[in-house]
Amino acid sequence: MDKPKLGYFDFDNYNRANGNLGNSQARGQAYASDGARDGTLQITSNRVTWGTGGTSGLMVIPPVANGEWEADLTLGDSYPEMVFRHVDGNNFLLIGLVSTGMECWKRLAGTYTKIGEKTGLTLSGTYRVKAKAILSAISFYLDSVWQFAVTETANQIGTGAGPRLRATNQFFDNFLVRPA
Repeated sequence: MDKPKLGYFDFDNYNRANGNLGNSQARGQAYASDGARDGTLQITSNRVTWGTGGTSGLMVIPPVANGEWEADLTLGDSYPEMVFRHVDGNNFLLIGLVSTGMECWKRLAGTYTKIGEKTGLTLSGTYRVKAKAILSAISFYLDSVWQFAVTETANQIGTGAGPRLRATNQFFDNFLVRPA
């Protein structure tokens, strides 16, 4: 992937040594979906993949609450997701790929609720996923093509973002964050 366009807040193509991402809260380090830090994500062949233990993700620091989040997601044995507007382990939004389309979920006070979806697609392989949020208006794109939009007031102050992976053959790469 080419370097990001001027104005991007953060970019990571994970082109560094293979190995565990570690357990600090610094940019590009691993965190568990329950908000606790762990080191279960790894870099393998310049992409992020799941290591061992539960679901994991990455925090991006400095934060963005209104803007755009983009990443290349590769489907594997399970479904890769991109978390955005992460407040803590019990409050965040995510967009995920499934074999038949895309799903958007919110986790509010620890409870998951599906808030939107695009069905009727046949997905396998790697896709560019983008979430664009301004206040309560959120739009979702697949390979630069608009798929669906939702209105959601939860987690508008959440600023963390990153991958959520559950299988060793899922990948997350070329992560971009741009403020609104």
